[in-house]
Amino acid sequence: MPGVNPYSVEKNPVAKISFEKFGLIWGTIIYWIFSVITFVAAVWFLSYPAKIIAPANPYGVALYAVVIMYGFVVANNFYFLFRYNKWL
Repeated sequence: MPGVNPYSVEKNPVAKISFEKFGLIWGTIIYWIFSVITFVAAVWFLSYPAKIIAPANPYGVALYAVVIMYGFVVANNFYFLFRYNKWL
């Protein structure tokens, strides 16, 4: 869309800051690294309540829940990368 600031459509403040400081390509890569770290932490934290649901495999239950949540977030960020980047 002409005349739209690509940073103004991002609602995630962490992603918005990384895009503004490092640009769309490096900002996406840095935000991806941040997402992987928070992904691992989320699986680890969700494994404790998942022990109630599946005591034999709490990490599996937590992994499914977190994969679904983060899948939407990462797909949204790559959508805006490919839509507004002039080089790709």
